[in-house]
Amino acid sequence: MLSRTSILVCRLKTRSRARFRALSFWPALPAFAIARSASLILKNGDPRTMKRMTVSTTVLACLLTALFAVGALAGELVFFSPVVGSNPNITIAGVVSGGAPWVVRHGSAILTDGGRIRVDVRGLILPSTGNTGPVTQVAASVVCSDAVAATSKSVNLSAQGNAEISDRLTLPSPCFGPVILIRVTGTNNTPLPAPGPFIASTGTIKDAKDHEADDNDANDN
Repeated sequence: MLSRTSILVCRLKTRSRARFRALSFWPALPAFAIARSASLILKNGDPRTMKRMTVSTTVLACLLTALFAVGALAGELVFFSPVVGSNPNITIAGVVSGGAPWVVRHGSAILTDGGRIRVDVRGLILPSTGNTGPVTQVAASVVCSDAVAATSKSVNLSAQGNAEISDRLTLPSPCFGPVILIRVTGTNNTPLPAPGPFIASTGTIKDAKDHEADDNDANDN
């Protein structure tokens, strides 16, 4: 026979699972409602009209569902930025950049008000060598008010320049002027005693198309 405590725990678990299923289903409600209404309205309509309406309804449903998901995340999202490679002789919050230029093929960083950080870089390399050189580990430092507030755990950086950083940090609130620095924490598979220079950071950079557009604008003038 189950005790009263066991019965209460079972009930709580059941209610928690039901609540989780309800929350998981909630973002799909706008799409379901629109699709259901459209099917009722178009039940006896013209086939061509039905086809056009079905396409429009599907697009609208997808947009509403996406907007709902973004809205749910916006309450937690604090900072989002691309990640770009560093240039020599730059200092941010007292942290110097690497002695050689670095480039990033793709990179992004997300920081939430709860201190959760995620950085994803692909192709973070030295263009002079086509690889990461001696750098084998990196970490992410969060800068608030021109000072390093916290640094993530160290992760491996592949020879192709790929790394994923995911951690939870304790940050000041509010964090003014956030910047995320990707710093060297290990070389030749040997950890450094403290995080070293940064080789990438959040920021923006013009690509080839942007430069071509600027050149065309200059020629037009």
